[in-house]
Amino acid sequence: MVGNPSLTYAQSVLRCEFCPKLANGLHPATCLLGHPEAEESWERGLAAMCNSCWKALMDAGGAGKKRKGTAERWWLGHKFPASDQKR
Repeated sequence: MVGNPSLTYAQSVLRCEFCPKLANGLHPATCLLGHPEAEESWERGLAAMCNSCWKALMDAGGAGKKRKGTAERWWLGHKFPASDQKR
């Protein structure tokens, strides 16, 4: 079975959200965009990531990883960090 050509093209040009490399896939991620106590500050979705950046986020664990040049903090998965990590 042949895949959808437009989907194949889109996957081949996706760039990593954290560096200029090509992404190897979409991964579930959670992002903190503002104050940790405000529910609207938390965003969940799929993030395009290369293997290196995925590993960096995986190794960061509950502390998450701050994105360079922004105030955003990212975690892998769709669970919010433990409440003691949000403060």
